[in-house]
Amino acid sequence: KKKKKTVWQLVKGDRVAATKALQRPTTLFAIAMHWLAATGSAVASAGAGLLAYVGLRARTGPFFTVGQGVAAAPAVKGGGTCHDPVFAPVHRAFQENFAKGLEVGAQLNIHVAGRCVLDVWGAIDHPTTKTYGPNTMQVVFSSTKNATAICIALLVERGLLSYDDPISKHWPEFAQKGKDNITVADLMRHESGVWTFTPRQSMSLVGDPEALGEHIAGHAPMFDVYVDPLECPEGSTPRCYHAITRGLIASQLLRRVDPQRRRLGVFFREEIAEKLGIEFHIGTLPRSRLDEVVPQVEHPLSYTICRKVLPYKLGLLPQPFRGAYEQVTSKTAPVVKQPFPMVVNGKPSFNTEMFYLSEMPSAGGLASARDIGKLCGAMANGGTIDGVQMLKEETVEQALAKPVTRYDAFISPLVYGDPTTMSQGGFGVYPASDRLDGHGPPGWVGFGGFGGSMFVWHREKRVGFAYAMNGMDEEMLRSERMQNIWAALTPIVEALPSYSKPQSQASKL
Repeated sequence: KKKKKTVWQLVKGDRVAATKALQRPTTLFAIAMHWLAATGSAVASAGAGLLAYVGLRARTGPFFTVGQGVAAAPAVKGGGTCHDPVFAPVHRAFQENFAKGLEVGAQLNIHVAGRCVLDVWGAIDHPTTKTYGPNTMQVVFSSTKNATAICIALLVERGLLSYDDPISKHWPEFAQKGKDNITVADLMRHESGVWTFTPRQSMSLVGDPEALGEHIAGHAPMFDVYVDPLECPEGSTPRCYHAITRGLIASQLLRRVDPQRRRLGVFFREEIAEKLGIEFHIGTLPRSRLDEVVPQVEHPLSYTICRKVLPYKLGLLPQPFRGAYEQVTSKTAPVVKQPFPMVVNGKPSFNTEMFYLSEMPSAGGLASARDIGKLCGAMANGGTIDGVQMLKEETVEQALAKPVTRYDAFISPLVYGDPTTMSQGGFGVYPASDRLDGHGPPGWVGFGGFGGSMFVWHREKRVGFAYAMNGMDEEMLRSERMQNIWAALTPIVEALPSYSKPQSQASKL
């Protein structure tokens, strides 16, 4: 009787009871067997069995094997070194994520004051991870934006650019259609107005720098973007995250001020990556090495349906996930208006050879967490690591100066409607009051990438945190796996001594 009542509550629309029922697969299997025995109805039994599967799938990690009423964690391989026992809890949290079915292949690297304290990796038995290891490269999406910002900072350090310069000062054609007063800082803060291309272009355009430059220069800014009137504060001017275009524009700008006229990917390789001894490619990977890149793996459709689609349709999906779901299923939201097709020949464009080989300085970097770790370790340590000065400390501080907080028409609907804070050099700034229930951990700067990669550092504690993976999770920083890691990391970081001055205060617009 109790089990029949549970199903009746589910059918009648009792959301609390429905949620609990969906999370009790054993109860629902019992109902299925009860109905079959009592009524002989295979349809009723199959229906209850389906609900049981939904409940089981929704309660497991996305990369579990689920079937016949059980969920199994896959076999795991891994390795690496924890150089400082203080960070052992973070290592354990990382390992537990594999046991919970939250990872496919992943790497984690942490530096403190220029010294590596944790460098670990793991991978489940999966078709994409046969050769996965500590140096395996994968697409790190918007974590690449930090590499682009480092290149621009180096140009500023050398006196070739100023953040206050209008872009048209160095690229006169860019002034077309009202873009004459857009500054370098505007671009780096995602406020140039050229946040996508209309109409959408073929990705082959990226391979023709001259044609790409002409297209960008002749494109009108789009400041009148789609904004949810219930979330954007009245009278405020929104920014719109340049998911792809910021790096394309930055590369065109760099070509015009660099004495050698290099594109950004080549500049980064020669001026940054090779000097630090890292593999981080932005359109510079030789075609002969394509097999060294592991493809990204999205959540199985069954998991997405059970964990996201059905709860959304039943009105059970909480914010921010409800807002994120509404954004990606919208036809007008900025998140779906990308400059290039997201699907090519039936598969995600980010898993294609063209994507790997194209210079996409906003989203196409190929790297491991070990390589990202050197970069964010250097940024955390005042621009220097292993005796190599990547940037002067004053250059790092200048790049992080003048942070501005605005509502972002692209990102804010995905993060509780919160505004974003961007420095003049193009780095995200996470306020000290902003913990995991906002967009980031307290006191950190940097950025992460679609699917979950992270490239952030703590200025006061001089901690660099790098994470890369090929098992995607659209919840990114709020994902269960990252919250597990951050729950272990936060008290350790808070106990470390402070090395540098406090962050700049952000202005709100």
